[in-house]
Amino acid sequence: MDQNPKVISFENVTKAYSLGDRQLAVLKDMTFSIKKGEFVSVMGPSGSGKSTLLQLMGCLDQPSSGKVFIDGVDVSTFNSEQLAEIRSNKIGFVFQAFNLLPNLTALQNVEIAMSINEVPKQERMEKAKRLLKLVDLSERETHVPSELSGGEKQRVAVARALANNPSFLLADEPTGNLDSKSGTDVMNLIHDLWKTKQTTIVMVTHEPVVAQYSQRAIHIRDGMIESEEKMRGAGFASSAGKKIDLKLK
Repeated sequence: MDQNPKVISFENVTKAYSLGDRQLAVLKDMTFSIKKGEFVSVMGPSGSGKSTLLQLMGCLDQPSSGKVFIDGVDVSTFNSEQLAEIRSNKIGFVFQAFNLLPNLTALQNVEIAMSINEVPKQERMEKAKRLLKLVDLSERETHVPSELSGGEKQRVAVARALANNPSFLLADEPTGNLDSKSGTDVMNLIHDLWKTKQTTIVMVTHEPVVAQYSQRAIHIRDGMIESEEKMRGAGFASSAGKKIDLKLK
């Protein structure tokens, strides 16, 4: 049995959009896989297809041709209801803009993520508390997003992303709205989750220094994989050792 099964697989995936009477191919015959426990960054210039790739990995869209597998299941032809179920059970999203509900506390923002799966209220609250403790925000449980710093908001978002025990975290430019120190803190947290919890992480970023937290980087250009590169992630210290301190800006 494979000790590191594939969490995400793309097989000859093309994604095209209609522009009048012609088709614009944004992704072209893309094939790659990400195994359980890997930390992979996806990089590329603006217009390279990163956003489209993220939407397919996150089951927010479907390919025009080819197959997308999540935990070995071909989701390429799933309907919207089936895709929503995959998103709620298999994927933890961390967005650049945090996407927290402004009128809910940090604790409630984490807890509400579990309500869609009909987890009992008491169990939701207890788990939300544990997750906020994991991201070092126990003292901010009762604060609404407007009372939190950018880095704290992103840590709440990470806790929320872990709420339903996803197969992988999909992080979209997680430091994009943060200053250098907050970005470093969030990337240390994400790196620690991978290093100590064996969390599978896929991170879309345009920052080479942020990509260094990962094990490998997939570089895309013009909708195709241009190259792959080994990164420094495995050599960085975890929470048990010295914290990483990189200049992000």
